[in-house]
Amino acid sequence: MSFSAQQSLASLTKLKETLSGEVVCPGDDGYEYGITRWSDSFTKQAAYVVFPKNDQDVAEAIKFAKEQSLELAVYGGGHSFSGSSSTEGLVIHLGKYINGARCDPEKRLLYVGGGATWEIVDKVGMEHGLATVAGSVNHTGVGGLALGGGYGWLTGRYGMTVDNIVQLTVVLASGEIVTANEKEHPDLFWGCRGGGGNFGVVTEFVFKAHPQRPTVFITYLLYTIEKLEGVLNAVGEWEQNPGPDEGLHWGVMRVLPGMEPGPPTIIVIYFYNGEAAEGRKAAKMFYDVGTLDSPNIRRGSSVPDDFGNAIGPMAEKAMEELPFVQLNSLQNEPGAHGGRKYIKGLPNRS
Repeated sequence: MSFSAQQSLASLTKLKETLSGEVVCPGDDGYEYGITRWSDSFTKQAAYVVFPKNDQDVAEAIKFAKEQSLELAVYGGGHSFSGSSSTEGLVIHLGKYINGARCDPEKRLLYVGGGATWEIVDKVGMEHGLATVAGSVNHTGVGGLALGGGYGWLTGRYGMTVDNIVQLTVVLASGEIVTANEKEHPDLFWGCRGGGGNFGVVTEFVFKAHPQRPTVFITYLLYTIEKLEGVLNAVGEWEQNPGPDEGLHWGVMRVLPGMEPGPPTIIVIYFYNGEAAEGRKAAKMFYDVGTLDSPNIRRGSSVPDDFGNAIGPMAEKAMEELPFVQLNSLQNEPGAHGGRKYIKGLPNRS
Protein backbone atom coordinates (compact mmCIF):
# COMPACT_ATOMS: atom_id res chain seq x y z
CA MET A 1 0.00 0.00 0.00
CA SER A 2 1.36 3.40 -0.99
CA PHE A 3 1.98 6.10 1.56
CA SER A 4 -0.90 8.23 0.19
CA ALA A 5 -3.25 5.23 0.37
CA GLN A 6 -2.19 4.64 3.98
CA GLN A 7 -2.91 8.28 4.78
CA SER A 8 -6.36 8.05 3.18
CA LEU A 9 -7.16 4.89 5.13
CA ALA A 10 -5.99 6.49 8.37
CA SER A 11 -8.14 9.57 7.69
CA LEU A 12 -11.18 7.38 6.94
CA THR A 13 -10.65 5.39 10.13
CA LYS A 14 -10.42 8.61 12.11
CA LEU A 15 -13.60 9.93 10.45
CA LYS A 16 -15.51 6.76 11.35
CA GLU A 17 -14.34 7.04 14.96
CA THR A 18 -15.32 10.71 15.13
CA LEU A 19 -18.80 10.49 13.64
CA SER A 20 -21.99 9.87 15.58
CA GLY A 21 -23.45 8.79 12.25
CA GLU A 22 -21.95 6.51 9.62
CA VAL A 23 -19.78 6.56 6.52
CA VAL A 24 -20.11 3.90 3.83
CA CYS A 25 -18.08 3.01 0.74
CA PRO A 26 -18.89 0.92 -2.36
CA GLY A 27 -19.87 -2.60 -1.29
CA ASP A 28 -20.92 -1.58 2.26
CA ASP A 29 -24.43 -2.04 3.63
CA GLY A 30 -26.43 1.12 2.99
CA TYR A 31 -24.27 2.27 0.09
CA GLU A 32 -26.91 1.74 -2.63
CA TYR A 33 -29.45 3.63 -0.52
CA GLY A 34 -26.94 6.44 -0.19
CA ILE A 35 -26.38 6.93 -3.93
CA THR A 36 -29.91 6.26 -5.28
CA ARG A 37 -31.65 9.37 -6.57
CA TRP A 38 -35.16 10.29 -7.70
CA SER A 39 -33.95 10.42 -11.32
CA ASP A 40 -31.79 7.53 -12.48
CA SER A 41 -29.90 10.05 -14.61
CA PHE A 42 -28.05 11.26 -11.52
CA THR A 43 -27.08 8.09 -9.71
CA LYS A 44 -23.30 8.31 -9.39
CA GLN A 45 -20.81 5.96 -7.74
CA ALA A 46 -19.64 8.07 -4.81
CA ALA A 47 -16.36 7.18 -3.13
CA TYR A 48 -17.91 7.89 0.28
CA VAL A 49 -21.39 8.53 1.64
CA VAL A 50 -21.66 10.10 5.08
CA PHE A 51 -24.91 9.83 7.04
CA PRO A 52 -24.55 12.53 9.71
CA LYS A 53 -26.65 12.63 12.85
CA ASN A 54 -25.83 16.20 13.86
CA ASP A 55 -24.15 19.42 12.75
CA GLN A 56 -20.73 18.37 14.04
CA ASP A 57 -20.85 15.24 11.89
CA VAL A 58 -21.43 17.47 8.86
CA ALA A 59 -18.43 19.61 9.83
CA GLU A 60 -16.24 16.50 10.13
CA ALA A 61 -17.39 15.25 6.71
CA ILE A 62 -16.51 18.60 5.12
CA LYS A 63 -13.09 18.51 6.79
CA PHE A 64 -12.44 15.00 5.47
CA ALA A 65 -13.50 15.98 1.93
CA LYS A 66 -11.11 18.94 2.00
CA GLU A 67 -8.21 16.82 3.28
CA GLN A 68 -8.77 14.24 0.54
CA SER A 69 -9.45 16.83 -2.21
CA LEU A 70 -12.86 15.27 -2.85
CA GLU A 71 -15.75 16.87 -4.68
CA LEU A 72 -18.62 17.36 -2.23
CA ALA A 73 -22.37 16.99 -2.76
CA VAL A 74 -25.23 17.38 -0.30
CA TYR A 75 -28.33 15.16 -0.40
CA GLY A 76 -31.53 16.65 0.96
CA GLY A 77 -34.22 14.76 -0.95
CA GLY A 78 -32.41 13.75 -4.13
CA HIS A 79 -34.84 15.41 -6.56
CA SER A 80 -32.31 17.68 -8.26
CA PHE A 81 -32.71 17.84 -12.06
CA SER A 82 -29.15 19.15 -12.31
CA GLY A 83 -27.65 16.28 -10.33
CA SER A 84 -26.32 18.56 -7.60
CA SER A 85 -27.00 15.95 -4.89
CA SER A 86 -24.69 13.40 -6.56
CA THR A 87 -20.94 13.13 -7.01
CA GLU A 88 -18.16 10.58 -7.46
CA GLY A 89 -16.48 12.16 -4.44
CA LEU A 90 -18.19 12.46 -1.03
CA VAL A 91 -21.94 12.76 -0.42
CA ILE A 92 -23.29 14.25 2.80
CA HIS A 93 -26.64 12.47 2.99
CA LEU A 94 -28.98 14.34 5.32
CA GLY A 95 -32.03 12.21 4.57
CA LYS A 96 -31.35 9.26 6.85
CA TYR A 97 -31.15 11.02 10.21
CA ILE A 98 -31.59 14.80 9.91
CA ASN A 99 -35.11 14.46 8.58
CA GLY A 100 -37.52 15.57 11.31
CA ALA A 101 -39.89 18.48 11.75
CA ARG A 102 -41.62 20.16 14.67
CA CYS A 103 -44.06 23.02 14.99
CA ASP A 104 -44.25 25.88 17.48
CA PRO A 105 -47.92 26.86 17.18
CA GLU A 106 -47.60 29.89 19.46
CA LYS A 107 -44.81 31.46 17.40
CA ARG A 108 -46.25 30.00 14.17
CA LEU A 109 -42.91 28.51 13.17
CA LEU A 110 -41.89 25.20 11.63
CA TYR A 111 -38.44 23.77 12.44
CA VAL A 112 -37.37 21.37 9.72
CA GLY A 113 -34.29 19.18 9.28
CA GLY A 114 -32.19 19.65 6.16
CA GLY A 115 -32.95 16.08 5.02
CA ALA A 116 -36.72 16.17 5.58
CA THR A 117 -39.31 15.81 2.84
CA TRP A 118 -42.43 17.95 2.57
CA GLU A 119 -44.73 15.11 3.66
CA ILE A 120 -43.69 15.37 7.29
CA VAL A 121 -43.82 19.19 7.19
CA ASP A 122 -47.41 19.12 5.93
CA LYS A 123 -48.46 16.62 8.60
CA VAL A 124 -46.72 18.33 11.53
CA GLY A 125 -48.07 21.75 10.59
CA MET A 126 -51.66 20.64 10.05
CA GLU A 127 -51.74 19.03 13.48
CA HIS A 128 -52.00 22.68 14.61
CA GLY A 129 -53.97 24.02 11.63
CA LEU A 130 -50.83 25.60 10.17
CA ALA A 131 -48.97 25.27 6.86
CA THR A 132 -46.13 26.80 4.90
CA VAL A 133 -45.45 27.02 1.16
CA ALA A 134 -44.39 23.54 0.04
CA GLY A 135 -44.12 22.17 -3.49
CA SER A 136 -46.67 19.93 -5.19
CA VAL A 137 -45.03 16.50 -4.66
CA ASN A 138 -44.58 15.64 -1.01
CA HIS A 139 -41.63 13.26 -1.35
CA THR A 140 -39.54 16.18 -2.62
CA GLY A 141 -36.77 17.28 -0.27
CA VAL A 142 -37.30 20.48 1.68
CA GLY A 143 -33.75 21.74 1.18
CA GLY A 144 -33.50 21.86 -2.60
CA LEU A 145 -36.92 23.41 -3.09
CA ALA A 146 -36.50 26.01 -0.35
CA LEU A 147 -32.98 27.13 -1.28
CA GLY A 148 -33.81 27.30 -4.99
CA GLY A 149 -37.03 29.33 -4.72
CA GLY A 150 -39.97 26.97 -4.41
CA TYR A 151 -43.40 27.37 -6.02
CA GLY A 152 -46.32 25.77 -4.20
CA TRP A 153 -50.10 25.83 -4.05
CA LEU A 154 -50.00 28.52 -1.35
CA THR A 155 -47.65 30.81 -3.31
CA GLY A 156 -50.45 33.14 -4.38
CA ARG A 157 -51.13 34.06 -0.76
CA TYR A 158 -47.70 33.71 0.90
CA GLY A 159 -45.08 33.96 -1.86
CA MET A 160 -42.40 31.42 -2.72
CA THR A 161 -41.01 28.89 -0.25
CA VAL A 162 -37.84 30.96 0.01
CA ASP A 163 -39.92 33.97 1.11
CA ASN A 164 -41.06 32.01 4.16
CA ILE A 165 -37.61 31.14 5.53
CA VAL A 166 -36.89 33.03 8.75
CA GLN A 167 -33.73 31.26 9.88
CA LEU A 168 -31.12 28.74 8.75
CA THR A 169 -28.49 26.66 10.53
CA VAL A 170 -25.52 26.42 8.17
CA VAL A 171 -22.29 24.45 8.33
CA LEU A 172 -19.69 26.47 6.40
CA ALA A 173 -16.73 25.20 4.36
CA SER A 174 -14.53 26.08 7.33
CA GLY A 175 -16.53 23.69 9.51
CA GLU A 176 -18.00 26.56 11.51
CA ILE A 177 -21.65 26.11 12.48
CA VAL A 178 -23.61 29.36 12.29
CA THR A 179 -27.15 30.65 12.59
CA ALA A 180 -28.25 32.88 9.72
CA ASN A 181 -31.25 35.19 9.85
CA GLU A 182 -31.98 38.88 9.29
CA LYS A 183 -29.85 39.88 12.31
CA GLU A 184 -27.15 37.19 12.46
CA HIS A 185 -25.01 36.68 9.36
CA PRO A 186 -27.54 38.59 7.22
CA ASP A 187 -25.39 38.39 4.06
CA LEU A 188 -25.25 34.60 4.33
CA PHE A 189 -28.99 34.52 5.00
CA TRP A 190 -29.58 36.59 1.85
CA GLY A 191 -27.29 34.43 -0.26
CA CYS A 192 -28.71 31.08 0.80
CA ARG A 193 -32.23 32.13 -0.09
CA GLY A 194 -32.04 31.42 -3.79
CA GLY A 195 -28.39 30.46 -4.01
CA GLY A 196 -28.95 26.75 -3.47
CA GLY A 197 -26.32 24.86 -1.49
CA ASN A 198 -23.41 26.99 -2.66
CA PHE A 199 -22.82 28.75 0.66
CA GLY A 200 -22.79 25.81 3.06
CA VAL A 201 -24.73 22.79 4.27
CA VAL A 202 -28.10 23.82 5.71
CA THR A 203 -29.00 21.39 8.48
CA GLU A 204 -32.12 23.17 9.77
CA PHE A 205 -34.74 25.48 8.27
CA VAL A 206 -37.18 27.61 10.21
CA PHE A 207 -40.27 28.57 8.21
CA LYS A 208 -43.22 30.86 8.80
CA ALA A 209 -46.38 28.83 9.43
CA HIS A 210 -49.74 30.23 8.34
CA PRO A 211 -53.30 29.40 9.42
CA GLN A 212 -54.74 26.85 7.00
CA ARG A 213 -58.31 25.59 6.57
CA PRO A 214 -58.60 21.77 6.85
CA THR A 215 -60.01 21.17 3.34
CA VAL A 216 -59.48 22.66 -0.12
CA PHE A 217 -60.94 22.41 -3.62
CA ILE A 218 -58.92 20.96 -6.47
CA THR A 219 -60.05 19.70 -9.85
CA TYR A 220 -58.48 17.97 -12.83
CA LEU A 221 -59.94 19.19 -16.14
CA LEU A 222 -59.24 17.22 -19.32
CA TYR A 223 -59.54 18.60 -22.85
CA THR A 224 -59.04 17.19 -26.34
CA ILE A 225 -55.97 18.53 -28.11
CA GLU A 226 -58.28 20.49 -30.45
CA LYS A 227 -58.98 22.78 -27.51
CA LEU A 228 -55.32 23.81 -27.14
CA GLU A 229 -55.82 27.37 -28.36
CA GLY A 230 -58.84 27.84 -26.13
CA VAL A 231 -57.02 26.44 -23.11
CA LEU A 232 -54.04 28.70 -23.75
CA ASN A 233 -56.36 31.69 -23.95
CA ALA A 234 -58.01 30.66 -20.68
CA VAL A 235 -54.61 30.22 -19.00
CA GLY A 236 -53.57 33.65 -20.27
CA GLU A 237 -56.77 35.20 -18.94
CA TRP A 238 -56.31 33.53 -15.56
CA GLU A 239 -52.68 34.65 -15.34
CA GLN A 240 -53.70 38.28 -15.80
CA ASN A 241 -55.37 38.40 -12.40
CA PRO A 242 -55.09 35.21 -10.32
CA GLY A 243 -56.64 35.33 -6.88
CA PRO A 244 -54.38 34.88 -3.84
CA ASP A 245 -56.09 31.59 -2.97
CA GLU A 246 -55.77 30.07 -6.44
CA GLY A 247 -53.14 27.89 -8.09
CA LEU A 248 -52.78 26.30 -11.51
CA HIS A 249 -50.75 23.62 -13.27
CA TRP A 250 -51.36 22.55 -16.85
CA GLY A 251 -49.73 20.42 -19.52
CA VAL A 252 -50.20 17.95 -22.36
CA MET A 253 -49.94 14.21 -21.73
CA ARG A 254 -50.22 11.06 -23.82
CA VAL A 255 -50.37 8.77 -20.80
CA LEU A 256 -52.74 9.58 -17.94
CA PRO A 257 -52.46 7.74 -14.60
CA GLY A 258 -54.28 4.40 -14.73
CA MET A 259 -54.86 4.57 -18.49
CA GLU A 260 -53.25 3.15 -21.63
CA PRO A 261 -51.27 5.51 -23.90
CA GLY A 262 -53.57 7.46 -26.21
CA PRO A 263 -53.85 10.70 -28.16
CA PRO A 264 -52.43 13.88 -26.59
CA THR A 265 -54.73 15.18 -23.87
CA ILE A 266 -54.58 18.59 -22.22
CA ILE A 267 -54.79 18.54 -18.43
CA VAL A 268 -55.48 21.57 -16.25
CA ILE A 269 -55.10 21.19 -12.47
CA TYR A 270 -56.89 24.01 -10.71
CA PHE A 271 -56.60 24.69 -6.96
CA TYR A 272 -58.70 26.89 -4.72
CA ASN A 273 -58.04 27.36 -1.02
CA GLY A 274 -61.69 27.65 -0.11
CA GLU A 275 -65.17 26.34 -0.91
CA ALA A 276 -65.79 24.43 -4.14
CA ALA A 277 -68.54 26.78 -5.34
CA GLU A 278 -66.25 29.78 -4.99
CA GLY A 279 -63.46 27.92 -6.77
CA ARG A 280 -65.64 26.96 -9.73
CA LYS A 281 -66.76 30.55 -10.07
CA ALA A 282 -63.16 31.82 -10.06
CA ALA A 283 -62.21 29.17 -12.64
CA LYS A 284 -65.13 29.92 -14.97
CA MET A 285 -62.85 30.59 -17.97
CA PHE A 286 -61.73 26.94 -17.92
CA TYR A 287 -65.30 25.65 -17.98
CA ASP A 288 -66.10 27.99 -20.88
CA VAL A 289 -63.30 26.80 -23.18
CA GLY A 290 -64.66 26.01 -26.65
CA THR A 291 -67.78 27.01 -28.54
CA LEU A 292 -71.49 26.31 -28.34
CA ASP A 293 -71.58 24.58 -31.74
CA SER A 294 -72.63 21.36 -29.99
CA PRO A 295 -75.00 22.62 -27.28
CA ASN A 296 -76.47 19.21 -26.48
CA ILE A 297 -73.17 17.80 -25.21
CA ARG A 298 -73.14 17.56 -21.43
CA ARG A 299 -69.95 17.46 -19.39
CA GLY A 300 -69.17 13.91 -18.35
CA SER A 301 -71.18 12.30 -21.18
CA SER A 302 -69.66 9.98 -23.79
CA VAL A 303 -67.39 11.76 -26.25
CA PRO A 304 -68.73 12.01 -29.84
CA ASP A 305 -66.60 12.50 -32.93
CA ASP A 306 -67.23 16.25 -33.00
CA PHE A 307 -66.42 16.78 -29.34
CA GLY A 308 -63.71 19.29 -30.23
CA ASN A 309 -66.56 21.76 -30.85
CA ALA A 310 -68.30 21.22 -27.48
CA ILE A 311 -67.97 23.67 -24.63
CA GLY A 312 -65.81 23.01 -21.60
CA PRO A 313 -63.59 20.05 -20.63
CA MET A 314 -64.34 16.55 -21.90
CA ALA A 315 -63.99 15.21 -18.35
CA GLU A 316 -63.47 16.44 -14.82
CA LYS A 317 -62.24 14.83 -11.63
CA ALA A 318 -63.04 17.17 -8.77
CA MET A 319 -62.19 16.86 -5.09
CA GLU A 320 -64.45 19.39 -3.40
CA GLU A 321 -63.33 18.84 0.20
CA LEU A 322 -59.85 17.41 -0.09
CA PRO A 323 -57.98 17.32 3.25
CA PHE A 324 -55.15 19.82 2.91
CA VAL A 325 -52.65 17.33 4.27
CA GLN A 326 -53.30 15.15 1.18
CA LEU A 327 -52.93 17.97 -1.34
CA ASN A 328 -49.24 17.52 -2.08
CA SER A 329 -49.59 13.75 -2.48
CA LEU A 330 -51.88 13.96 -5.54
CA GLN A 331 -48.99 14.18 -8.00
CA ASN A 332 -46.75 11.66 -6.23
CA GLU A 333 -47.53 8.89 -8.72
CA PRO A 334 -46.69 10.85 -11.89
CA GLY A 335 -43.61 12.14 -10.05
CA ALA A 336 -42.54 8.77 -8.64
CA HIS A 337 -38.93 7.76 -8.12
CA GLY A 338 -37.07 5.98 -10.90
CA GLY A 339 -36.53 6.43 -14.60
CA ARG A 340 -34.69 9.24 -16.35
CA LYS A 341 -36.26 12.67 -15.96
CA TYR A 342 -35.78 16.13 -17.41
CA ILE A 343 -37.65 19.40 -17.02
CA LYS A 344 -37.49 22.79 -18.70
CA GLY A 345 -39.54 25.93 -18.22
CA LEU A 346 -41.15 27.71 -21.18
CA PRO A 347 -43.26 30.87 -21.38
CA ASN A 348 -46.98 30.68 -22.20
CA ARG A 349 -48.05 32.53 -25.34
CA SER A 350 -51.70 32.55 -26.28
